[in-house]
Amino acid sequence: MPDPVYYINTDKNPNIAPGYTQRAYVASKSWFRVISGHDTEDTTVISAAHAFYDGFDFIYCYAQPNSVKMAGNTSGEEGAVNSIWKPEIFFPGDSAELQQMLEVLKNDDLIFLVEDAHLAGSGHFTQFGDKLMPCHISAMTVASGTVYGNEKKGWRVELIAACKYLYTKEVHRRFGQRFGFRFR
Repeated sequence: MPDPVYYINTDKNPNIAPGYTQRAYVASKSWFRVISGHDTEDTTVISAAHAFYDGFDFIYCYAQPNSVKMAGNTSGEEGAVNSIWKPEIFFPGDSAELQQMLEVLKNDDLIFLVEDAHLAGSGHFTQFGDKLMPCHISAMTVASGTVYGNEKKGWRVELIAACKYLYTKEVHRRFGQRFGFRFR
């Protein structure tokens, strides 16, 4: 009997478009009543909506266009290799509101969503972090160019996560004031 043949990436329309859009959302793990897990059939897809406690939702993060990116690699010894995902986002500008939001979230357990450029408008997002292994901010830097230069002033935020999923439910975002910064 011949050995079985396995195929990798048989998708006729593979997601090879580069990058993510500027639509990004973040929420503290503590704001969720229910963080949905991955589907039983497909361990990389979350098709059930998350549920928040009353008064909480994702914070819409306005990112500079073409600034959201992600790198991934593996780490560990043979038999214990894990994935490490490192999304990065640039927030243009410098304001008390933005600084306060980042100060509140920098040591928190997070769920972070970004919209994939290839799937833009389809309601599909890439989710970093989950109930058991949340995402964290690993580094934040703020910088500005010179008055006459062309560099933008803003915050570069790097995150780290041990898991990555495709989240296929609608993302709600909060309007109003909470913790001194605006939910959008």
